[in-house]
Amino acid sequence: MRRNYTKVIHQLCTVLLLVVASVFFNPAFQPTEWRQPSSILSNYVVIGTDVYFNDTPIKFADLNTFEVASNKLGSPTGYARDANRVFIDGQEIMNADPKSFEAVFDKKAKATVYSKDKTRVYSIADIGWEYDSATSVPNVDARSFEFLNEFWIKDRHHVYDAIGDVIDGADAASFRAIDGSQYGVDGAQAYFLSDAPAVRGSNPKTFVVLDIAASCGTSCIFDAYDDRHLYLQGKRVK
Repeated sequence: MRRNYTKVIHQLCTVLLLVVASVFFNPAFQPTEWRQPSSILSNYVVIGTDVYFNDTPIKFADLNTFEVASNKLGSPTGYARDANRVFIDGQEIMNADPKSFEAVFDKKAKATVYSKDKTRVYSIADIGWEYDSATSVPNVDARSFEFLNEFWIKDRHHVYDAIGDVIDGADAASFRAIDGSQYGVDGAQAYFLSDAPAVRGSNPKTFVVLDIAASCGTSCIFDAYDDRHLYLQGKRVK
């Protein structure tokens, strides 16, 4: 039987493009790049035999092994390491493993408030970008850690809010964040990031989040809906 080689080549090219796209656009395949301080525009500089962050010398930094972290585009992250320590904005991250340490990026290759090594996940989410150092997020499994968006993270065991509090009842295997919103869904229901996150009575299969809240009548506003109800910040309004 004569083969249609044009069709075969087209199929192979399609598969190759999908593989390349998965590597470059999936956050799981955006490794941290480590560069010499002099090769990247960052606040880490070498003066003589010392390493500085802005105008402050970094204590105990090993100049011979010191590296600055960037994303794949070369943008600095604030993280740095040497053979013995990891730093964020010049401050040591206690107990972090420099060999396995990496920043965590979002889908646009922008550094998030998270980082991790082989045993721990670290966050600056609870104290913002002006801080003394990153702190370990308790109980999160570093090997299966996933950054979903700025409000939601998960591992193979649980779903968490930005500071590592477990979302009770949420199924980690099926949970997904809805775009950049405070809403998420699993196989059973929707969730909104709040003191009582479960959106009771919601249908995750038809749940939609609006970009801008809309009116649903006199004194009625909603920011999400499904085939059952209208919702505002996770509460049923109609």
